[in-house]
Amino acid sequence: MSKVERRPHNHPASSYPENSGRRQLAISAALAVAVALTYGGSLRNGFVNFDDDRYVFANPHVQQGLSLSNIEWAFRATDCANWHPITWLSLQLDVTLFGPKAWGFHFANLLLHGANVLLLFHVLSLLTGALGRSALVAALFAVHPLHVESVAWVAERKDVLSGFFFFLALLAWYRYLRQPGWRPYGVVMLALACGLLAKPMLVTFPFVLLLLDWWPCARWRPLTETDETTRAFDPQSAQRLLLEKVPLLVLAIASSIVTYLVQRQGGAVISAEQLPWVERLANVPVAYAAYLAKAVWPVRLAVYYPHSATDLSIGPPFAAGVLLLATSGAAVMTARRRPYLFVGWFWWLGMLVPVIGLVQVGTQAWADRYMYLPIVGLWMAVIWGGHAFETSFCWSRWPLRGLLACSLLGSGLLSHRQVGYWHDGVSLWQHATEVGPPNPVAYNSLGIALAERGEPEEAIEWFKKGLALAPDDERCHQNLALALTAVRRFEESLDQFQEVLRINPDNSLAQFNAGVLLEHRGKPAEGIEHFRRALEIDPTYWRAHLQMGRALLKTGQTTQGEYHIQEALRLHPELLNRRRP
Repeated sequence: MSKVERRPHNHPASSYPENSGRRQLAISAALAVAVALTYGGSLRNGFVNFDDDRYVFANPHVQQGLSLSNIEWAFRATDCANWHPITWLSLQLDVTLFGPKAWGFHFANLLLHGANVLLLFHVLSLLTGALGRSALVAALFAVHPLHVESVAWVAERKDVLSGFFFFLALLAWYRYLRQPGWRPYGVVMLALACGLLAKPMLVTFPFVLLLLDWWPCARWRPLTETDETTRAFDPQSAQRLLLEKVPLLVLAIASSIVTYLVQRQGGAVISAEQLPWVERLANVPVAYAAYLAKAVWPVRLAVYYPHSATDLSIGPPFAAGVLLLATSGAAVMTARRRPYLFVGWFWWLGMLVPVIGLVQVGTQAWADRYMYLPIVGLWMAVIWGGHAFETSFCWSRWPLRGLLACSLLGSGLLSHRQVGYWHDGVSLWQHATEVGPPNPVAYNSLGIALAERGEPEEAIEWFKKGLALAPDDERCHQNLALALTAVRRFEESLDQFQEVLRINPDNSLAQFNAGVLLEHRGKPAEGIEHFRRALEIDPTYWRAHLQMGRALLKTGQTTQGEYHIQEALRLHPELLNRRRP
């Protein structure tokens, strides 16, 4: 067996293969065309009722575009239980450049993903000197269906944006290895900081660099050169490589702390009472196995995968855990002879750690978007491993290359179809109900999308399906109540609002609407009590002030009624304009 190529310490591939300039340009053009063909349909898509409102079309700071006040807000905002000012700034820039229509945001996502594909190709080519294999990794990254969620979902701008800074940081790292110094190292830190401010998924960046130090950079200096498979490594070399990453690690730790605090304050962190540790730990190997399966066979992809740890027996977590341990052990054992397998596998395994559910944020078990950067490691292992297999054992290269071509074509077609499901909220959640297991989140979200499209009768049926699975789902009861109100089924609507208040008496919207419905039934005194409770919860609720004022006037309590109407006018001066002819 031939020895693994080891380049001199601290010296990655310095150039592309000879006479590769035209090939590089042609490959880059082909990759750009592949991205455009695969995701171009997203330009016809609109917004969806899955955070697009909070991030874009109902967010005044984004809708106003870039301004000094909005830039200041971006660095202060913890909306959506996240602190990612660079993401907010990019969305504001979209409005400034393209206006508030959905196509502009989709276009920016498309450009960022295309840039990430080209950067990945460029960085891998520089680090490895293998132009063709780097192109194949970039092509798989470009068209894989697991990336549709990151590219076609406007609110997931943070994925493609943080990915852009991730690859820029890798490119800057390559420059640092070529010419070490504080200035190039500072560029690496700046790129990483920007990426963390777009999405804290990049906290594993120092770990990725340590893997790249092993292969292809070969910076782990051996003590002896006598035996490629058994040599020991210089502890001073290891210490130096670790110390070199400390400033980057400090950035990652700071980002992790801030992210956790903001998400906990925003109520996004699921407590141990809501999801016990035993269930989280059981879900970890199952989630890894699900990601691996969907990378190989990307079908039945959905926007939401419900957390089903409570339904798991010991079998699936045990089997998935054995698979992961066995594969990890094999990767470690072949780390010196086949370093690309070790690096690729642990790139994928390690980059998923922040989102694997040990610290559970949200109720999903896993999500397609979390594979955006981790999947690069899998493709590196597959492509370099396939090349080694082809070189050593295959008498003909065409079978493997034909399989790869079919995989690329199939992935592109599947992604193109998947993009269409993101056209609007109805098609997105309708698809989720068809391919995923029954879950109240998908049913409730589809009901909301139908109600927003002016189809409340259809929405009611989906809300009822959601409540059949989760009878104490406060949001689903409230949405059903609003849909029933829209079709003038007031008695049923009042019953649903009262269910909401049974579950959560501090729901000011339900208190207000219950008061309106009671007043409509000729019970103003009972309605006033609900308005009073709504104002105790939220004293700035101007609609409650206005409705309470009117109800008090009807019951002859003129002074108090006028007071609440004046409060409504003070909190919402636009009411004066409505009163004018």
